[in-house]
Amino acid sequence: MEDFAIVSDDVDPGDGAGESPAVAADPSPGPTIDARGAVAWSRRLLLPFKVDGRMLRTVALHYPTQGDIDDFASGELETLRHVLCRLTGLHPSVIRALRWPDSEAVHQAFKDLLPSFIVKELED
Repeated sequence: MEDFAIVSDDVDPGDGAGESPAVAADPSPGPTIDARGAVAWSRRLLLPFKVDGRMLRTVALHYPTQGDIDDFASGELETLRHVLCRLTGLHPSVIRALRWPDSEAVHQAFKDLLPSFIVKELED
């Protein structure tokens, strides 16, 4: 946590001494944040399959972050499939390879995790 100098009430803001240090440009990079730790849903696949020679037996969905929602709203994540891929960490071709019972379960859990305003927009 940064310490800021206390400025007395009699400082003339015209000399620049009264400027808020929180407004000044911060040349340091932002903090390193690991927000992917929270798994919201996980399911063992009924019909596992190989991806790059390794068996995919489980699919996990992480809770979406505000950044995921912002990226979808801004178009950086073009489709909900891209959002799903981000939340599962799986490539779109892997999602396409899911067999129906597993695909249905993954998509239902995904819909349940989405913010209500996105679900409402999809249903309209």
